[in-house]
Amino acid sequence: MSFSDSTTSAATEQMSGAGGPQGTVASLIDSIRGLGETKDRSERSQIIQSINDSLAIESMARQALGQTWLNLSKQQRSEFVELMTETLEKLAYPRAADFFAGLIVDYRGVYRTAQGEVVRTGVTRAQSGQIEIDYLMEHIRGRWRVKDVNLDGASLTESVTNQVQTVLKQSSYAELIGKIRARLEEESSASHSAGFIGAVHKLARRGSIESSNVILTLRGD
Repeated sequence: MSFSDSTTSAATEQMSGAGGPQGTVASLIDSIRGLGETKDRSERSQIIQSINDSLAIESMARQALGQTWLNLSKQQRSEFVELMTETLEKLAYPRAADFFAGLIVDYRGVYRTAQGEVVRTGVTRAQSGQIEIDYLMEHIRGRWRVKDVNLDGASLTESVTNQVQTVLKQSSYAELIGKIRARLEEESSASHSAGFIGAVHKLARRGSIESSNVILTLRGD
């Protein structure tokens, strides 16, 4: 999925300022970089919370589960959101910090699309050249948050949704939770997977994107 269809510029001061969509993305990237620059547990905890606050994690979880979300209890929904948050914190953020280290980010403004406000960026890295990364934003509880990341045409949330839905078609919600928990434990021990956002960045460093390989935690390839 691409965010680039039928776009119009929305780069007003409000949109590009500290509290706007572009400011939120800039703060997110700065926080991710900061995570790779400190080993202090207290500082890392604060940075991780800042990153979490910049992401629309509940929206991502709701989209990934689709119809199943509507059939879950409040407790089950909270459980899945917490599980996705744990996946991000333990697997994705450290790899994302490695990816953004030394990366040059070109902020190209905020655009209004059919899906919502999109912050467009171009990033340059010696190993992979220039990569287009767009951030789909959502205004939730008084602040802007990132609800999807589109890297060279590959939607992160869409890729995760496809994988979750594939598992749900073959098994139950309880089995899905079991698979994710098992995968988290495996990856935490092995510490070799790129995880959620990091999977996209790992593929980007190789110069190619295959959306079927952008995974949450359900398999090990």
